[in-house]
Amino acid sequence: MAAQNEATTLSINNLGEEVIRRSANFQPSVWDYGFVQSLGSEYSEIEEYAEEVERMKGEVKRLINSKEMDSLSKLELIDCVRRLGLGYHFEEEIEKAMSAIYDEKAKFGWGFEDLNSSSLGFRLLRQHKFLVCQDVFERFTDDKGSFGVPSNEDGVKGLLSLYEASFHALEGEMILDNAKAFSSTCLMNVKKDINMSPSLARKVDHALDMPIHWRPNRLEARWFINAYEGERDRNPILLKLAKLDYNMVQSIHKKEVSELARWWVDLGVNNLAFARDRLMEHYLWNALVVFEPQFEPAGK
Repeated sequence: MAAQNEATTLSINNLGEEVIRRSANFQPSVWDYGFVQSLGSEYSEIEEYAEEVERMKGEVKRLINSKEMDSLSKLELIDCVRRLGLGYHFEEEIEKAMSAIYDEKAKFGWGFEDLNSSSLGFRLLRQHKFLVCQDVFERFTDDKGSFGVPSNEDGVKGLLSLYEASFHALEGEMILDNAKAFSSTCLMNVKKDINMSPSLARKVDHALDMPIHWRPNRLEARWFINAYEGERDRNPILLKLAKLDYNMVQSIHKKEVSELARWWVDLGVNNLAFARDRLMEHYLWNALVVFEPQFEPAGK
């Protein structure tokens, strides 16, 4: 990598003439080849955990397919599964459950009990491409179209859900545009006025920093696993599966990076002084979009 610190590099063109190529003086990559090759994981032997993973996946599938669970509890479960980074394991079950909830609400009315459940239902249904009208929020506004300022922790939860739902607005949906403006401002001020739990306060800060809809799935999963572990009503099987799945997928990424780094060095691309050595950055961007193990070839 020393060549990257030189002022110029020399090359020969097709006419046999010497060409002086100016160096951009890029610094060596912090991802040293030896370091990348040393990356290891105790979860690299995925077969060792296959039986346990399948058992836990069966338990989660049973919960999602449960006929005894009410719509709100089902929505909360699906939201949790998705935010823990497990959604790709249960795509068929989740789609079936969301379709059933949509059919139920279309038949018997879209009303949920409160703002929190209405916002959660709206967000998840739109995420799964079901057409839900913004009018479901009209019942929570006054004559001027304004939402109420929360006075307790439950109200903050509803406002937080409304804030997240508002990012699924379509062009021209003024109710949702107003909801976004109101909820974001109110959430920034409400922490000073309401004594809420540390868990909820962290969720509010996290959402205001960047809404769920904008966050890469894998980064959100890493944060939410820690947040979910602190919840009193957490499902231990779901939490254990999320941790195991995250570590197993990470071990696949480490293996991919090791193979790519070896290919990169064999080609000698890391010695080009006029270009930055950005293998890791390119890989990480790709892995954030396509992280699922079944799409492993796409990562390369």
